[in-house]
Amino acid sequence: MNRLQCRLAAPWKKWRQLARIVTAVGLATAAVAPVAGATANEREQITRERAQVLEQHLAHEARCTAQFDVNACLARAQRNKQAALKPLDARMAALQAQERASRTQESQARVAQRQERAASRPGPVPQAHAPRGAASPTPSAAGLPQLKVSQARRAEEAAKAAKRAKAQEQRRLGLENRNKAVQERNAQRAKGRSPAAPLPVPASAAGA
Repeated sequence: MNRLQCRLAAPWKKWRQLARIVTAVGLATAAVAPVAGATANEREQITRERAQVLEQHLAHEARCTAQFDVNACLARAQRNKQAALKPLDARMAALQAQERASRTQESQARVAQRQERAASRPGPVPQAHAPRGAASPTPSAAGLPQLKVSQARRAEEAAKAAKRAKAQEQRRLGLENRNKAVQERNAQRAKGRSPAAPLPVPASAAGA
């Protein structure tokens, strides 16, 4: 098979797969609907028969009150009720299992429908990759607010850093000015003081 034949056969394979999926979904849906109606009818029938058993049990208990051995009669009535309810309980359990299987079929049918819709949708169009060294695309309209916020944050941080540097420089100049003023005051005080008197010359040194 050459390339042309492969290209022509590919769409037909896809449509055959879709046809099989649609057929499976239709069969599952057609099978679920009668089952739902049958289970509803069966549930109603079991409910009616259960009500009849309970009514018969109450009537049996009422008759027991007129007998001499009431306890033995009530025990028989209880055994009769349990024996009558046992097959009804088994039918109800089987019905519930059938309903669970029906729900599973419905779920599988929904999954098949979703797969069918997903398969029928066209695939995404591949995007061409930009060559290396190409200019980066301009920011989209959606990214402009974030870009503006980032730029404003950087400008605010730069302004805070400049303010801190200016405050440090002002503190440094203030310290220098205070030190200079203190040195000037000390120098003026030193100039205003009178020189100290010379020590007296010893007598032996004067006679010599």
